[in-house]
Amino acid sequence: MNNMAAFLKPTSVAVIGASNNPHRLGYVVVSNLLAGCFNGPIIPVTPKYTAVAGILAYSHIETMPIIPDIAIVFCLVSHYIIPVHVLTGY
Repeated sequence: MNNMAAFLKPTSVAVIGASNNPHRLGYVVVSNLLAGCFNGPIIPVTPKYTAVAGILAYSHIETMPIIPDIAIVFCLVSHYIIPVHVLTGY
């Protein structure tokens, strides 16, 4: 899959900063992916919860089982700058 196709029609999505609080964007995005019948893996990343919207959550991006096509970030960037660099090489 080329880079633009992965962005426009991802087959997997990580939600970094996922939440179980319905007033937080990290929860809204996970819920919308589920309600919108997204068929690929949804990977919530949060150190606060073991699951988000019934989906197993990962405490750090290094522990994700796959490298997703896209990652949507809802947290302080300073928490993830080094891990994203390690994960992507950028």
